[in-house]
Amino acid sequence: MLLLPSVHFLRPWVSHYWISHSVTADSYPVLPDGCVDLVFAVSATHWQVLLYGTSTAPCPLALDAGTTYLGVCFAPGQARHLLDLPLDNLTDAALPAAGHVCLPFEALAEAVHRESPAQLAARLDQALMQQLAGCPVQEGHVDKALAGLRQGLAVQTLLADSGVGARQLQRLFREQVGVSLQTLASIRRVRRLARWLIADQQRSLADIALAVGYTDQSHMNRACRQLLGVTPATLRRDHVAFVQAGQAAR
Repeated sequence: MLLLPSVHFLRPWVSHYWISHSVTADSYPVLPDGCVDLVFAVSATHWQVLLYGTSTAPCPLALDAGTTYLGVCFAPGQARHLLDLPLDNLTDAALPAAGHVCLPFEALAEAVHRESPAQLAARLDQALMQQLAGCPVQEGHVDKALAGLRQGLAVQTLLADSGVGARQLQRLFREQVGVSLQTLASIRRVRRLARWLIADQQRSLADIALAVGYTDQSHMNRACRQLLGVTPATLRRDHVAFVQAGQAAR
């Protein structure tokens, strides 16, 4: 998989693009990252465009041999500015994109096999900027909480300072992100844990657990198994595929 940056203007809303040419595997391990993906699946004879919602557990994505996949990974909570549906309808699910987002699907699909990744990224930049230009972004309570998460603020602090009440903020998170504020915070923490485990092979698991913010090693083990499908020790030893690494930690 090749990751491609979006144009600077789109960075607040689009985490990155990705492309996998003529896949040979029959599945791909998707791990929770808090993001929604718009995915073009283009073969020699047909194409389709699907929306994949925020996941809450590891999930193997079925692939078709010989198909090329082109994806737009939206930053957490930002797909709502381009999609016409509540994002909790997409959680742990996939839907056809038609009717939910206005993009030149056919032109993009036809370009997949004849243009370079950089050219495809430029096409996506242009299409997404055009759509945003017609529907100005309005930031709200969810954006404030997302910024707080990036700053490392505790969930309880964000709920208390939401300005709309904890219950209302949770409802907005489910609609606009696809998961609760607590779940997104857990996803961000376990992905930070995975990067730390792979990068620092010397520090003990107990020390890493405390450094990342878990109450103890057992707490870390449970979160890692639930969200990544493996134990921290296995992740450190085998470098289990860590898809979209680091992209949702913005």
